[in-house]
Amino acid sequence: MSLYIVTKRYQTCYPDPLILEKSESVQYGEEDTDYPKWIFCEADKSHKKGWVPKQFLTVPNEKGEAYLLESYTAHELTVAVGQRLIVNKELNGWLFARTEKGEEGWIPADHAVKAAIGKIERANQ
Repeated sequence: MSLYIVTKRYQTCYPDPLILEKSESVQYGEEDTDYPKWIFCEADKSHKKGWVPKQFLTVPNEKGEAYLLESYTAHELTVAVGQRLIVNKELNGWLFARTEKGEEGWIPADHAVKAAIGKIERANQ
C-alpha cells in the first residue's frame, strides 16, 4: 500500500458499477483501445456491463464465456485535486485506492502521484 495525492479531478462514469464474485461467469467482450488489458464484459447473472481487468478473467471458452479468478468491483472513485488516497493496486493504467473516508474504487493512474512522506507532513502543518 502506498500513499498517493490526486493531481487531476476525476468524476465516475459508471454510477451503478459491475460487481462480480470469484468464479462468476461473464460474456467476454472487446478489449479497450485506450487502456489495454481491460475487457468489456457482461455478467451472466445480473446482465450488468462494465470493464474488467484481463488478469481477473479466465481465457474465454468457445461460447465467449469467461470466469472471474477473484472477486472484483468496477466501482470508480470521484476525487478532487489534493485528496489523499491509499493505493492497494496499480493495474493496466488504473489505481485501486481507498479514500480517507474508507470508500474503495478505481481512478486513472495519471490522475494521482505517489506522495513523498516529507511533502505530506509539510502539507499537514
